[in-house]
Amino acid sequence: MKNRIRFNQVNLLENNGIYIKKSNDGKTAIIFPGHGSQYVNMLSDLRGRNKIVDETLAEAENYYKGITGDSFLEHLMTSDINTVSEIMQPAIIIANEVFFRIAIQEFKVKPHILLGHSLGEISALLASGVISFKDAIKISYSRAKSLEYLDTSSQGLMLSLKLNNNKDEVLINTYLENHNNLELAIVNSKFQKVVSGAKESILRLEKYCQKVDIVAKILPVPYPFHSKLLRPIKHQYEKVIKDIEFNLPKIPVYSTILTRLYEDRDIANLVEILGEQLITPFNFREIIEVLYNTYNVKLYLECGANQIMTNLINEILSDKEHCSINMNSKKENDIVALEKSKLRLDMIKTEVNTKKVTKVINKLTGYPIELIDKIIQSGNSIEDYGLEFALPKQMQEKIVQEFNESTGTGSTYSTFNSLILEQKSHDGEPNNDLVEVNTDTTTDEPLSKVEISKVVKSFITDKTGYPEELLEDEADLEADLGIDSVKQSEIMAKVRTEFKLSDIV
Repeated sequence: MKNRIRFNQVNLLENNGIYIKKSNDGKTAIIFPGHGSQYVNMLSDLRGRNKIVDETLAEAENYYKGITGDSFLEHLMTSDINTVSEIMQPAIIIANEVFFRIAIQEFKVKPHILLGHSLGEISALLASGVISFKDAIKISYSRAKSLEYLDTSSQGLMLSLKLNNNKDEVLINTYLENHNNLELAIVNSKFQKVVSGAKESILRLEKYCQKVDIVAKILPVPYPFHSKLLRPIKHQYEKVIKDIEFNLPKIPVYSTILTRLYEDRDIANLVEILGEQLITPFNFREIIEVLYNTYNVKLYLECGANQIMTNLINEILSDKEHCSINMNSKKENDIVALEKSKLRLDMIKTEVNTKKVTKVINKLTGYPIELIDKIIQSGNSIEDYGLEFALPKQMQEKIVQEFNESTGTGSTYSTFNSLILEQKSHDGEPNNDLVEVNTDTTTDEPLSKVEISKVVKSFITDKTGYPEELLEDEADLEADLGIDSVKQSEIMAKVRTEFKLSDIV
């Protein structure tokens, strides 16, 4: 007997360490956190116990010393990581890279899209190959160092607000309208927002929030990012990073500032884009909704310290089926957190895109699913799959058009052959898309071919009166047995019901 567990119940189980096997036919996004993800002693449990961690930290230490003349590792276990920007920002980038390398090299994750939250966008560009690890550290250090050029009036803080209802939102919006020295810097989720502003203004807002029972917390970020207060240092920051070499992205990167995927033409303007990122507010909630609704991203893996992004994504997509996984948590041992993330990834059953192609071909041609899969995987004529399927040119074009329109991910296959070859090349590889929770409370043993044949023959006998011993496995229902289309439909309906086969639409 099969039970369907509601998605919110699955989250409850997983929060208590009980993981459910899921099928997932959507896209995978790796999310990199930014400010606030760092904490004293992060990565300490993994040092000396994980080769990837040790090698990445050694590489980072070498680069950081070369750029600054100082040791990075000496500060990792001190409060400097929360108070000194020249330590904090590179530390976040380095931690993000540690977990990204574990995800790729150890967990074998194959992301379709990369996204960085605020400072984390530098990590996304690094992961995509746009910049080197050394240059990522240089950019983050320069970003922090440029803050020294701020005059006292432009220095400030960031305040995180937890709004419980629409009334709270109205109160905050009204307050911001009446205090133009404050800016809504980040919309993280429906009820979580971040405000940037001068120190005294932020402290006054904090007191106001206490008065009206709104939860407010000053972030461990000693500057008002994503606000006009940082405009005076934008030019200095751009000046320092203008000589860095940028490459075309190998994996699509979604820009929080451009609110779209980076295009090749954007790389020539990357210095200006990074400069704008310092002062431009962004809406993380809308971006996650775009990834979900437009790019069909259903699996989100947070590569970085702590689990801020994971919590936000779960809040944003609380009513939608998805899977958001953190690789680290300040609240538990690094090794335990990493093992949990590996377990959760292993529990996700990924589906390959071939099935989408199969459904489209089945719908338009009537070919049996098994035959379509067999031709795709064992076809001999890789130069012309149209010939292999015996399909006229017009039907091939119709299949390509239907597939491009049905994926909802911007597929632009131009020929039937290119479509089939692409799906064949992905066979067995994760194509992490839509998470569909469908759990079995029993583990039924699969029937053998002989047993299936016997059941099907019994259905034919019931409908036609033919003795089972006269029915051959390879016999054609109409040509050999004279069974009309009405009886064939009735027989197939019983087969679908017996073996729990769904109609292909």
